[in-house]
Amino acid sequence: MAKARVYVLDDDPNRHSMLDDRLSAQMSEPHQRFFDAESIIKQLTEDIESGIMVDTVFLDHDLGGEVFVESEREDCGMEVVRFIVENKPEIRQIVVHTMNGVAGIEMRNKLMDAGYKNTDYVAFHILCKSLEAFNEDHYTPYGMV
Repeated sequence: MAKARVYVLDDDPNRHSMLDDRLSAQMSEPHQRFFDAESIIKQLTEDIESGIMVDTVFLDHDLGGEVFVESEREDCGMEVVRFIVENKPEIRQIVVHTMNGVAGIEMRNKLMDAGYKNTDYVAFHILCKSLEAFNEDHYTPYGMV
């Protein structure tokens, strides 16, 4: 089986640890951690240039230890969405997991409008509970088809 490429964008090391625990039990390969928009955009750029498909991307909105930030800022998860919409990297599934509900829904809608139909928004605490059903062969961390 090919290595699953799973990227997690979140600024909180504790959240990364929680996801590590849940994802590592379900996957044969570790996921990649990103703590800021710039670093995941750099990785996605490299993936586009190399023709690599990413299996799952988990996106937080509010980064840098801040909450309920404006989506126009370049240092939030919405900047990653703008990059994805403009550059169209191959991504099988995108999960927006921010606690910022307004931004999360907007991120999901922009991605779906751009053709990323296997995209959803779920608050982080719900995501953690449902990740136990994650299966790297189906890319359905909480029941999406």
